[in-house]
Amino acid sequence: MWLQEETRRDTLPLRTVSDTARYYGMSGGSGRYEVVGNKYIEHLDLFVDPKFEGKTFTSSCRVDGNTWYHSFLASDLGDTTRAGRDTTTEVWRRIE
Repeated sequence: MWLQEETRRDTLPLRTVSDTARYYGMSGGSGRYEVVGNKYIEHLDLFVDPKFEGKTFTSSCRVDGNTWYHSFLASDLGDTTRAGRDTTTEVWRRIE
């Protein structure tokens, strides 16, 4: 499960409808995942955009010590406007 909201939303000017949508907007989803070798595979059961429900997304992953690296292309998520040009890398560190 994950949730997302606009960063620094407390500083948005709220002058336009778009500003207001960004301020109040949240995103999220849930499902199951699996790791097979260096592939991270998400199976979406519930998603803010219903067209993604039931879909499976595969990205690359690796672990180095206590750090997890997870990378995917915008096109992996169905974004054809940035296809091949936009890579997202998430870096997570385990804290004990």
